[in-house]
Amino acid sequence: MNEQKQAELTLGERRYLERVREAQSEGVSLKQYYLAHGLSLRMLSRVQRQLSDKGPREGCAKVYDSASNACEAEGADYP
Repeated sequence: MNEQKQAELTLGERRYLERVREAQSEGVSLKQYYLAHGLSLRMLSRVQRQLSDKGPREGCAKVYDSASNACEAEGADYP
């Protein structure tokens, strides 16, 4: 992702995308990653909504789409 596009993301959004990549590299769902690391599922949901409202971003669309799909499959468990 280029620097200008990355600058448009909030700190929380950038951390979210890092965590998506980490969960993928560990071979676990994003929800499992958040639970294993003691992270807030509410914050996960909030950041996903923020990114969804902003629309796709160059360079992170593939990561975001795969994370979004994984979370929707498990969405019933979200607070």
